[in-house]
Amino acid sequence: MSARTDGERASQHLARTIKSLNIPVVKDQKKAERFLFGDDSED
Repeated sequence: MSARTDGERASQHLARTIKSLNIPVVKDQKKAERFLFGDDSED
């Protein structure tokens, strides 16, 4: 039987899920917002 806690199993599952989504890492906040929400430059 595994000695890992439910929290550890959940963390591993979440990490695998995020990796499988293949989301690009965007460090610039403006670029990230454009990627996520589209270009909302119409103020």
